Amino acid sequence: MAQPSDEQLVERFRDSGDIGQFDELVRRHVGPVRRVLFSMVLNHADADDLTQEVFLRVARGIGDFRGRATFSTWLYRITVNAARSFLRREMEDRRA
Repeated sequence: MAQPSDEQLVERFRDSGDIGQFDELVRRHVGPVRRVLFSMVLNHADADDLTQEVFLRVARGIGDFRGRATFSTWLYRITVNAARSFLRREMEDRRA
């Protein structure tokens, strides 16, 4: 039996609120998200924290996902933005 697409999982999660659908999205993407984050912040603990933050942002914003891009593209954008915000805060903290 074919696995549902990311977009199908998003739709099912939004329609039913079934956390299992969201869990499957996390399972599929947690590794790649963490790798991107680590490559940007170069710290395992920070990458772990940011990975959690990314998926919290996804959970809060999934209602805004319109499918104009693939889910993975949307997720990548959230991931990069989270890392950039973190790095900006780090730079500000060092200046203070």
